[in-house]
Amino acid sequence: MLYVLLAVLLLVILIAVLLNVNANLRLQYDNNQDEVKLTLSYLGFTYVILPENEERKRRKEEKNRKKQEKLRKKGIKPEKKQKFSFREMFKEQGIRGFAEDMIAIVKSLWALITGVLRRAELRELTFNMKVAGEDAADTAVTFGYINAAVYPVVSALLENVSEYEEPDVNISPDFEEGAESEVLISVHLKIKPSKLLGAILENRSSAEKLLSAFGKNNKKKV
Repeated sequence: MLYVLLAVLLLVILIAVLLNVNANLRLQYDNNQDEVKLTLSYLGFTYVILPENEERKRRKEEKNRKKQEKLRKKGIKPEKKQKFSFREMFKEQGIRGFAEDMIAIVKSLWALITGVLRRAELRELTFNMKVAGEDAADTAVTFGYINAAVYPVVSALLENVSEYEEPDVNISPDFEEGAESEVLISVHLKIKPSKLLGAILENRSSAEKLLSAFGKNNKKKV
């Protein structure tokens, strides 16, 4: 009995230690590569969340195929999952329902983001953008619009994060003929799993609303 209690105690201690080791979440986007990279580093291991490699896609598709085959053998019609679509959401809900759902999504998402940021360290925030429009006038208007949209969001994020390094935000216009817009985004967030779990539990209702909103139109019977 004593050995069992010791084993349980050691397991609890181990879990507590693991939950309080910093995890690093890195997000990068470069429009030249047209790819979002999202990685999670923890205890010396790095897991690539995005982009999803071909082998992982193949395993998921094979697992889903086998699951659907089992359901068919039992006489149950499997549900066909579809990607979330704002267009389909608008078509099904109508303008009023769509607006209500969008407001709910934004509120819930912001609650989750601020809940996480209050417990996290923002080690890097880079937003470099070159704005190029169809002509000089279009470039100037677009440049003003992007400035008005980006800087308030960055300020709001910094107000909620617990600790942060000075962000690198640079937005510049390019009036040269034939120029193309470029954007580079890089974010490095450090947070303990225990604090991340605490943020999710604290905003559980927001998480449930998000899942509910995104799940409204991603399934249909076949």
